[in-house]
Amino acid sequence: SKLAMSGESESWEELEVETEPTKCLFSDEIFDYPSLCLEHMKNTYSFDFVHLLNSNNIGSMYDQIKIVNYIRENNVSPDEIINLVNDGVERPWNNEKYFQPVLQDDPFLFHSITGNEEDSWSDSFDKPYVENEQDISSSFDNADRDSLIKVVKKLMTENSMLNIQLADSKEQIRLLQEYNQNVLFNEGEQEKEGEVNLDEEDSYFNSYSHFRIHHDMLKDTIRTESYRDFIYNNQHLFEGKTVMDVGCGTGILSLFSAKSGAKRVFAMDRSSIIHKAKAISIENGTDDIITFIHGEVEKVKNLGDVEQVDIIISEWMGYCLLYESMLPTVLNARDKWLSPTGKVYPDQASMLIAAVSDKKYQTKMIDFWDDVYGFEMNVMKQTTIGEPHVRIVDPEFVVSDVFTFKEIDINSVTKEDLKFTSPFSLTLQSDAMVNGFLIYFDIGFEVNCTTPVYFSTGPFTKKTHWAQIFCPLVVPLDLQEKIVITGEITIGERDRRKREQVIDIAYNIAGEGVKQRYFLT
Repeated sequence: SKLAMSGESESWEELEVETEPTKCLFSDEIFDYPSLCLEHMKNTYSFDFVHLLNSNNIGSMYDQIKIVNYIRENNVSPDEIINLVNDGVERPWNNEKYFQPVLQDDPFLFHSITGNEEDSWSDSFDKPYVENEQDISSSFDNADRDSLIKVVKKLMTENSMLNIQLADSKEQIRLLQEYNQNVLFNEGEQEKEGEVNLDEEDSYFNSYSHFRIHHDMLKDTIRTESYRDFIYNNQHLFEGKTVMDVGCGTGILSLFSAKSGAKRVFAMDRSSIIHKAKAISIENGTDDIITFIHGEVEKVKNLGDVEQVDIIISEWMGYCLLYESMLPTVLNARDKWLSPTGKVYPDQASMLIAAVSDKKYQTKMIDFWDDVYGFEMNVMKQTTIGEPHVRIVDPEFVVSDVFTFKEIDINSVTKEDLKFTSPFSLTLQSDAMVNGFLIYFDIGFEVNCTTPVYFSTGPFTKKTHWAQIFCPLVVPLDLQEKIVITGEITIGERDRRKREQVIDIAYNIAGEGVKQRYFLT
């Protein structure tokens, strides 16, 4: 679910997908990613680094580190290093000093280039090459080989974690600088007609950098265990497949997918929480499977050597399903990368409405304004009535049947379909004072599943962090059992505020019609 909690001033136009600037081994040219640098060296210098290492059986990660540092320190030419490797006699990089980085934050020291995927994170220390036993013992006479490998592996992991923490700190400093700049130069500027409020948009993403919101979501067992059960109980959908996790947060869905046999997982998030997600992946040994992409789905042009994914998984739902929803972003990812036979999960969503009688709420929140220390405050009363409230409603307060007014198939829905008007009809189950409507949603993991999984955010099941949406009536209605309330509900976006929601409810009882508008902000 998506709940904006604080401001962030980061222009969409200035935000770019996180790159890993990689300097060529033989020139001063710099490329956005290690894979692009490898391709450049292959085309420009006929230096196929991957083939050179693999063909000479020196493809371990610590060999790669020492060779890279040796080349950078000694300015060795492509032909010289090829001859040294192919000759197999003199290996001048077999010295512990070449574990020391020559170039700070050199991506070639953190990415294995000899695996199946050139730009994938890989932990090559799990499979050390026997050839290096002599090299290790000659440099470290008293060191136990296995212990040394563990030490190097630990140091590499710690270094990666420090780099992630550094990136996170840089992100926070950048946001603070941009915020101060906006305060100084943009104060008083008005939104232009038709423009998206970027401060509001950035506030939404910045809220996902905070610990508390992730803690609350992960602690929601209905939410998290439903995703886990779907992934673990339908492993046939994940084994050997390429998965995309849109809005990955801490990466929990990516971790589930990796554990369920996914060959590759692309985890995307615009929030700086992704730096912590990387650290979590390293900590749990899945960094050879999960590739993290920091940026907007809409701005990511490609996935390297991968053109399509088999599954898109995302926890995109907001309050009232579509408030602050990330569903348009998921649909964008679906249309860009999902294979023709691939599926988005969850694949089913339903929105439901019911009539509610909550006398305690009426007294505490609405009627309160009729007499505030002897003063009437009707303007506050009207404001309260016009605001839908996110709250847990006791099931005994639901006094009508429940009506499903919208069903969404995530694999076929379009962005235009997310603004709609639907009819509803509710029949009272008892005599009651109706003082509001209740809206909630249900979710299903269904298509191609041997074990479908469903969960509800309604009042009749264990509560979730989404709660329900209570829309109070202007005037409570005293109604008798079996009275039918008919009407229409319209869901749309607030002008220029695409993550905020407008709810219009028009209802009719015995020929008398009323229409109310609610702003979910």
